[in-house]
Amino acid sequence: MGDIAITFDVDWAPDFAIDYAASLIDYYGITTTWFMTHRSPVCEKLASTKFVEVGIHPNFLQGTTQGKNPFQIMKNLMDIFPEAKSVRTHAMVYSAQIAQLFAMLGFAVDSSIYLGGMKNIKPLLARYSSINKQIVKIPYYWSDDGEVSQNLGWKDISKAPGLKVLCFHPLHIFLNTDCWDTYLNYKNNFPKGGDFKDAEEFINRDKFGAKDYLVQMSSYLGKTKTLSEIKEEFLSGKD
Repeated sequence: MGDIAITFDVDWAPDFAIDYAASLIDYYGITTTWFMTHRSPVCEKLASTKFVEVGIHPNFLQGTTQGKNPFQIMKNLMDIFPEAKSVRTHAMVYSAQIAQLFAMLGFAVDSSIYLGGMKNIKPLLARYSSINKQIVKIPYYWSDDGEVSQNLGWKDISKAPGLKVLCFHPLHIFLNTDCWDTYLNYKNNFPKGGDFKDAEEFINRDKFGAKDYLVQMSSYLGKTKTLSEIKEEFLSGKD
């Protein structure tokens, strides 16, 4: 399976950043999966567009605002995005109990495992006989924050063998994040309640960054797939 999927972890990005990233996807006409974190007009509008499949992005870290425990967090997000088919945890917080909870709640795809740069990735079917449920685990191959952290050089990975699920973040697309200083400058200095105009001064315009990489990949990738499409092909034996 050499499929490519483009995904987004919304991560409570401001609406202008989500809208900006979505406009790029719309321009290139590529299919994507978005892991939502919160209720907002832009997220709800995005969830109804033809090029977007909706997932949820639960935050199980201490101090989360999404709920008091994993079950409540999941139910709260499911109430906002009842069409969600897939799930990816925030900050890769994960456990056997959490994985089983996803299956119990009826999710079809769990994309919480990060296997940065690993060759020949394939989906995995996980069965939970005690609750008579199953879920397809689809690891992700690359992320923009991982690229920045590891300084990998923004290499073309389209020809790498195996399934390649790419993870972007709307705010990194808006900022064209090239290094953590770009992001931290925004985080520490963007005024509370600020808008698009206030944020423009923090955009990286000089060095190759996350937006440039998304545009580069989108311009020659051809057809991308949602995680549900990859799951269906895997279960049917077409991979």
